[in-house]
Amino acid sequence: YALALTADGKIIVGGIYFNVETDYTADMLLIRLDQSGNLDPDFGTNGVVIAPLSPFDDYLQALAIQPDGKIVVSGTVAETVGFELRNAPSIIRFLENGQLDTGFGTNGVVKFTPEAIDNELTSCIVQPDGKIVASGHFEAPFIGFSNFDILVVRVNENGTPDTTFGTNGKVITPVNGGVDDAFGMDTDNQGNIYVAGFTTLPVTLELDMVLLKYLSDGQLDPDFGNAGLVTFNAQPYDVANDL
Repeated sequence: YALALTADGKIIVGGIYFNVETDYTADMLLIRLDQSGNLDPDFGTNGVVIAPLSPFDDYLQALAIQPDGKIVVSGTVAETVGFELRNAPSIIRFLENGQLDTGFGTNGVVKFTPEAIDNELTSCIVQPDGKIVASGHFEAPFIGFSNFDILVVRVNENGTPDTTFGTNGKVITPVNGGVDDAFGMDTDNQGNIYVAGFTTLPVTLELDMVLLKYLSDGQLDPDFGNAGLVTFNAQPYDVANDL
């Protein structure tokens, strides 16, 4: 799902490891290769890190490398609420050697409390000031049909939610009131955040590509597109997968 280069040219690959010999649960997976493509023995166990962060399914969907070599990943970590299993949108940080960074969040993990089952962070970026931004979708409580809203979160360098961004570090944006999702993200040198994905039109349920611009405090930029967003409709199903 993700790949990044370190400052010295090593290759970090991130994805999912399925425990096929036991219970088929999914764990986060990181692999580091040297410049020749060989597994790096100084990373994890012979170049491989398998991170079981919960007893259930945990998914790594994006990663970024900090200037100090630490590895930031985003995705989902499972948790139970009563009898319901939910995916919590999460940011995790590993040290340069592949160990969890226990000084970040809670034992290396920052989870944003879900309200329903299906939530995820599919992109992450480290800002020049060290803050970490991630985006994806957040599911509203069940109201008879799927209701995903675009989710953008920002945490401080130590993993605490950035209270200057949205509400306690979280911004939820419903576009058309149905299924809205984000897959790509980038920032500019003014601290603005751009997020791309799709929105679902009511009635026809067609998909339109959507691009949103957030100011550094998490508000949509009123001078960009239509109150902060641009939609594009060429065919019945238009989706932005990256930015």
